[in-house]
Amino acid sequence: MKQKKQMSACGERELKGAITVELSYLIPVILMIFLTVVYVTFYYHDKNILIGAASETAAVGAQLERKPDENGQTDLAGFYQERIQGKLILFSGAQASVNITRKWVEVNAYAERKWMRLHVVQRAAMAEPEAAIRRLWMLEKAADAVKKEKMESGDGPAQIEDNNKDQKQIGTGTGTGASGGDT
Repeated sequence: MKQKKQMSACGERELKGAITVELSYLIPVILMIFLTVVYVTFYYHDKNILIGAASETAAVGAQLERKPDENGQTDLAGFYQERIQGKLILFSGAQASVNITRKWVEVNAYAERKWMRLHVVQRAAMAEPEAAIRRLWMLEKAADAVKKEKMESGDGPAQIEDNNKDQKQIGTGTGTGASGGDT
């Protein structure tokens, strides 16, 4: 009798527990999707941290190669470890190796956790601003020498300007040439 009163309170229909069975299958699926989203988010977070730290280490290494410390060495692997310290969520044991060539500073970062692995490679070109400045200075010096030589040989600025005017008139097509003739 009590059961009949409870069923009538539910809208005059019988509930057989189908919703409970369906939710028992659905809740684990929703939980797995949620955990997958969380792990993927943590994975990409750590990947971006590793990429940023490797890029910064390569750029700093390219600059420090021009001016090393008193021992003649730069500790770029230690610099990389400082950059990632306490920032990683999944890959806490990341390691890096730094290769320095004449043209590049290359940072290889590697991290692993169970079945997930990350390998990041970042490069920075060795900065040689002195060479660029020296080349620019030499080009300016050569241009000045050519100008001076033209001035001494009689090709003054006035004559060079006259040559430029002649070239402009020829190129504009105004004048009585083949297009405008006498008939």
